[in-house]
Amino acid sequence: MKATKKKIGIFYRYNKYKPISGSMFYALEYYFTLMDTIERENQDNLLFGKDLNETEVTLYWIFPKKLISTKEQREKFKTRLLRLAAAKYPLTYKWVKIGYSPDEPKSRTSINKILGILEETDQLNQSDKNSILDLNKKLDSYFKNIKIISEMDLLRVQADKSLFISQNTVHDGMVYDLISEGNDSFGKKYFICNREFQTMIGNDQNKWKKLATNKDSKFLYELPRQIIDAKNKDNQEQYSLKLGTQWFWSKDTIRKYKKYLKNNHIRFEEIMKTGSPVPVVQSQSNNSYFDWIDDELNSYGYDQFHLYMIWNSIHYYKTGFDENNRSIIESIFYNIPFKIIENNKPMVEQEQEQYIKSLNDSLYSRKENPKDYILTKDDKLINELLH
Repeated sequence: MKATKKKIGIFYRYNKYKPISGSMFYALEYYFTLMDTIERENQDNLLFGKDLNETEVTLYWIFPKKLISTKEQREKFKTRLLRLAAAKYPLTYKWVKIGYSPDEPKSRTSINKILGILEETDQLNQSDKNSILDLNKKLDSYFKNIKIISEMDLLRVQADKSLFISQNTVHDGMVYDLISEGNDSFGKKYFICNREFQTMIGNDQNKWKKLATNKDSKFLYELPRQIIDAKNKDNQEQYSLKLGTQWFWSKDTIRKYKKYLKNNHIRFEEIMKTGSPVPVVQSQSNNSYFDWIDDELNSYGYDQFHLYMIWNSIHYYKTGFDENNRSIIESIFYNIPFKIIENNKPMVEQEQEQYIKSLNDSLYSRKENPKDYILTKDDKLINELLH
């Protein structure tokens, strides 16, 4: 069969000041969705004797060269990403620790820990187990094609279409220099404009104004305050980043896992702090869940592994303009109460409703219309990238 070949790149740049961000998970979910859409399309193509779509999709995680100068350093960061992602999606993270027998690796993976707990508590039927394992197999295969690259490696990247998942990915590093100098190795470019434009520093504003003249590009903003040039919107388009909830650990699995924690008196924080929590006292931790998982000083290991979204409440510490908020959609998906904390003071429900309505950022529309922010194969951007 004749094959249609094309290369799509998704680009996300590591930020040492904010190593864990919502953009990182958006990048993963758009990557998973593109891979799955191609896979399903080719199942139909084989069935009906059509040409295969051999589009290659790669997620590039970009680092300064000094951080990943060796193979071991690259593997360390990819393992770090996997460790974070396995709490949110059914991926296989394997613990390696002195003293473990070579005969027991299965019991030392994230996926087998969760399956083991559900089986031990008679909360797992064969159909549900097969569904988890099928999704696990799919995501594990996708994860292998994620590449850890240095900024210098960008010189060797070739793509027909490119998605830049955040503005910091572009203006903080070499991506801007390559594009502004006329490098066409990225093909047609799609930029997610997640920042409030007027709050950017002047130099970054100038960079984006220059990029906005690039005709082979689309600049996608969710809200008017993210528009780069209101007078010239020819290649600027309204588009909202969406969450790939089909890749999450299921609601039912989370419910059963929470029941296991409660019945076994396993203590865990009942409130998840997200946004920018401010400690009441200096000694109080202000880390979010993913900050804690990512803290290697915690000797994070098998026994400490827990699924994401097991909380009884989510406290969102809001500071300034809200960009492409994920936590409010996640809270609705998992039926977890969501409370806004501003100036370190929680709001009562009525105050919160009025406050959200008064905002001109992503919180209001996402709270009122959560179904509009779920990523599927029919999404406009997914289709533009693939066709």
